[in-house]
Amino acid sequence: MHKALKILNEVKLLKMNDLVKLLTPIKEAVNSFERRLIVLAGEEGENMAIQLIKEYCFLKGKDSKINALYVGDNFEENSSSFKRFIKFKNLVEEIDGLNLQNIAFKDSLNVLGLTFDLLILDLNENLTPNDIGVLIEVVRGGGLILFLTPKLSNWESCITNFHKKLIVLPEDHTRLRHIFIKWFIKKLKEGKGIWIYDFPNIYGEALQPSETEKFKFESVKNAIFPKQLYDLCVTQDQVQALLNFEKLLDKKGKKALVMIANRGRGKSSILGISAAGLLFKLGEKKPLFLVFTAPSQSSLITALQFAKISLEKLNVKVKEFKINNEISALKCRYGIIQVLSPYKALSSHGKIIFIDEAAGIPVPILFKLLKRFKISVFSSTIHGYEGAGRGFGLRFLKTLEKDESIETIKIELKTPIRYSSNDPIEKWLYDALLLNAEPPQLPQSINLNEVIYEKPNLEEWFNLNEKPLREFVGICILAHYRNRPNDFAMLADAPHHQARVLKLSSGEIVAVLHLAEEGNLPEEFIDKIAEGEDIHGAVIPSCIIKHYTPLKFFAKQKGLRVVRIAVHPELEGKGLGSKVLKNLIEESETLGYDWVGAGFGATIPLLNFWLKNEFTPIHLSPSRNIVSGEYSVVVIKPLTRRALKLTSTLNQEFKLKLLNSLFTTYFTLDPKLARLLFKGVKEPKLFKPKLTKVQERRLLMYTKGILTFESAADAIKALLDAHFMSSDSSRFEVKPEVEAALIAKCLQGKSWALTSKLSLINYEEIKNIFRENIKEMVSYYVKN
Repeated sequence: MHKALKILNEVKLLKMNDLVKLLTPIKEAVNSFERRLIVLAGEEGENMAIQLIKEYCFLKGKDSKINALYVGDNFEENSSSFKRFIKFKNLVEEIDGLNLQNIAFKDSLNVLGLTFDLLILDLNENLTPNDIGVLIEVVRGGGLILFLTPKLSNWESCITNFHKKLIVLPEDHTRLRHIFIKWFIKKLKEGKGIWIYDFPNIYGEALQPSETEKFKFESVKNAIFPKQLYDLCVTQDQVQALLNFEKLLDKKGKKALVMIANRGRGKSSILGISAAGLLFKLGEKKPLFLVFTAPSQSSLITALQFAKISLEKLNVKVKEFKINNEISALKCRYGIIQVLSPYKALSSHGKIIFIDEAAGIPVPILFKLLKRFKISVFSSTIHGYEGAGRGFGLRFLKTLEKDESIETIKIELKTPIRYSSNDPIEKWLYDALLLNAEPPQLPQSINLNEVIYEKPNLEEWFNLNEKPLREFVGICILAHYRNRPNDFAMLADAPHHQARVLKLSSGEIVAVLHLAEEGNLPEEFIDKIAEGEDIHGAVIPSCIIKHYTPLKFFAKQKGLRVVRIAVHPELEGKGLGSKVLKNLIEESETLGYDWVGAGFGATIPLLNFWLKNEFTPIHLSPSRNIVSGEYSVVVIKPLTRRALKLTSTLNQEFKLKLLNSLFTTYFTLDPKLARLLFKGVKEPKLFKPKLTKVQERRLLMYTKGILTFESAADAIKALLDAHFMSSDSSRFEVKPEVEAALIAKCLQGKSWALTSKLSLINYEEIKNIFRENIKEMVSYYVKN
């Protein structure tokens, strides 16, 4: 009995000593404008969390109001995460001044724009990198972040809910790689300002906070916007940005303002403040129509809130309109701010457009928006969970700067608004989630004929040598407008995901492939997909099963889907993309795969790339992507005889569907893109037009100039059906612009004027060109 009591007292004393040690990072946070993070592992950690929160609130002072956010896996009754939350909530309710909110991880985006003093993340069942990237940034300087985790030794082998989404048939949990959590723990141990309590061990070092930076408002002389708007700024960067926005009030010429920043620099709030300023000044005589757009409407929450606050500061009454509980418009006597998707914004009647998180929108759409509006504002994150900010800079900003017809105004916000610029937790976050990954610096002398194709050892990349990992992710970030932390965690842990690279003899990576193995599905799951069930991770097989059900046995074949393909930005256009694909195809044939495929937003350059590498289109989505305005296309390159036969059949069915849907589903599809979609399988196959004698006669009379196009339109349609159903090698050769015009007029039913505009054929000549080409096609398809 005495022995047991002695042990208990020793444990209590030990825990008290632990608490004293863990007060160090809390004091550092409270006494500075920096944040601190404490990892509390195991059940002892959960108990310690309550004590630390009490100490934090005590150190903040009696009169402080502490806003705390608790994030759990879910809050369904009887779930383990819900039970932990209720226990936690009951224990902290007695703390004066603590205001506790809770959300599930899946709702992380809902707190964007909000600010908290305390963040408690229950990571026992969920570790999703995207959520970490969002949530860490809602904590202000002087704030505290607590991670509740399993014991570290157990956490490394845990199957999280993120993991469960990575398991795809026919895989199971036994092949999960568990690389990412080990990486995450390693980064937590390496990070400054981070303490780990894994009873009985404590990791962490005291860190002297930097001096608190105070915002000194420098008086603005001769400002055009009202002083009330400048009073809403919290950094000198924001003040300077607002001054630059005043340049948009000059109505002379076309203008583009580009604002870039890392996350948490207040660019969204400046968008809202400046939008209010422009409305207030430009809408005095005639109400102004201003458009807000972004990759997702949630990105605009802060900007819209600040626009409303700013107008109300100017004593302007604002009416708010909502759709699905999200703001769709703000209206006042000076005009309207309307929220539209990027694609819908192209057809709006607005005069000014504000584009937030522009890096998340495909560059071709950005250029269309730039052309459409007289004044365009592009705001983007350089580094952050949102995506490829530096890609935006390389691909869009450089081109914009060369255009002398547009006055370009550039702004960069560098000072954080929520915490110190030396905040160690921001540095840790960028390091742990590779938000600041960069492509490699290339040597001056490069021989692209000697590049090496390689399958990397992912475990080695994450645990021993992270330089190539950072190069890989850096190239992906610059090449793709949507590349998130989840992508590299998926690459780390998903058993069906793989990587390939091309690297120089000196070791630098110059081209990358992110691959997913698909197919090889059991018959029972093929039937489930055919009945409408979603099977995660079988993108191409699911597409074929649902849209070409009689050919569903394609899903039994094994293939590789190209999730990402990217080339170093300094080496684009030198054939490296085609080279890495060629190497992959050769390897895949050796390994016994049936096909290699890809799915992507259909643009003419991208589709040309895949066609050049002998991939065959087999599907086009029935609707456009809400952000890019692009249709998604699936292409396949068959590697075996059985795959070739199936791909040929799929392509024929696809072309038949496309031919008969161009006047309805795909009426707005660019005819130049449509003609590329009719390309594909190389094997000879010639179709004859299905014409009655009467139709054939009318067709001949049209070619002789006796009848008009309209009188023979049905017969011309039958002729074009045969033309496009025939394989490339058997098809009559028609100039690309003429083929596009034939699609626009004959298959989509567009007017002569629009057909001329879309195909770039002179309106005065188009009817004669049609007649001449159709005459030659009749000789080829009908008379032979």
